Amino acid sequence: MLVYELIKNQQPAVRHIVLLHGIMGSKRNMRGFARQLVAAFPHTEVLLVDLPYHGDSKVVGLAYDLKTCAQEILALIDFLHFPADILMGHSFGGKVALACSELRKFKQVVVLDAVPGKIKSKNLAVNQVIKVLHQLKPPFASRKELVSQMLVSGLSQSIADWMTTNLETGPEGLQWKFNLDAIEAMLKSYEATSFWELLKLNPNETRYEFIRAQRENRFSSDDIKAFSLLEKKGFVHLHLLQDAGHWVHIDNPRGLLQLFEPFLQ
Repeated sequence: MLVYELIKNQQPAVRHIVLLHGIMGSKRNMRGFARQLVAAFPHTEVLLVDLPYHGDSKVVGLAYDLKTCAQEILALIDFLHFPADILMGHSFGGKVALACSELRKFKQVVVLDAVPGKIKSKNLAVNQVIKVLHQLKPPFASRKELVSQMLVSGLSQSIADWMTTNLETGPEGLQWKFNLDAIEAMLKSYEATSFWELLKLNPNETRYEFIRAQRENRFSSDDIKAFSLLEKKGFVHLHLLQDAGHWVHIDNPRGLLQLFEPFLQ
């Protein structure tokens, strides 16, 4: 069973969001934004989930792909009887949300800075991180020691600090919460899977909202042209978030919430 956390307030919820983190992340990374969502839209509750092989979800024996992640999310929704009407995911989590909507009808899917088609993951910064992780052998004596090793290996301070949120205490010292082999395989699934056909056919008439970060180049000119054609049908929309890099919910949360207003009110 996946580990989860529910963010809500005292207002009765009329909107139920499942919020999914990206690769090598966890529900902890999304907690601050979930609270901002609930504050901005009071009649909202947000279900945060640690994806398989991430955070505190200590699963075993599952396949390392988007479809399996989606099946586990749907199983959790059913177990909790959570009336999910909106799926929202960042990066890898955005494609997991798309995979969920391929398996079951949802009112709305919000994808934060992830393209729906196949990509070349070798061009993603996460691959440099994975390369460095293979060179660093846990356990680690301290977070400070790990950050120092990452900086020497060429990672930025912000990435190094973020990676320490993925540590837990083991019998011999600090170790990773995630399964690195699973991470690599899941990233390949992310790279190889396309949801353009789902968006074109859209059998459930789901509303798909894609958020593109202004300071990123993940969306090619061909991607943007494809979205302009889909937007004419009224169910798929591409929004540009100003003043934001890939971490849209951290770089410009206020602007992101403003983009949400037309479809989350």
